[in-house]
Amino acid sequence: MTAEIRVIVTQYYDRKLNKMKHKARPGLILKEINGDYAVIPVSTIPDKRRVDPYYDIPVTTRDYPKLNLSQDSYIRTNKQTVVNQAQIGGKISDLHAEYPDLFSQVIDKIEEFNDSIIKELRDRLT
Repeated sequence: MTAEIRVIVTQYYDRKLNKMKHKARPGLILKEINGDYAVIPVSTIPDKRRVDPYYDIPVTTRDYPKLNLSQDSYIRTNKQTVVNQAQIGGKISDLHAEYPDLFSQVIDKIEEFNDSIIKELRDRLT
């Protein structure tokens, strides 16, 4: 399952209804952790002001047709989360198999983001 884009059921807060809701969306599986999975979202981001120009990697349906995404999206490398296996649905595509260069770029951005967190935390110790 690692490196696959799958349907992930995630929770979000609906401001209009003032309550938590769920939606299915694409997510990239990073790692299995005792029945849970580290994932990052693959999102459309309708409000372009919310796009991180550095960490959000654009994936268009034209440039990456084998990803089988229904809309142009972004792989959000700085939005990692952990979900239970029960929240993971069907396979959409295999990012590593179809676009290894893009997969490598995603890994590099994840690593860079995580390193920046560790550095900031270590700096607090000194």
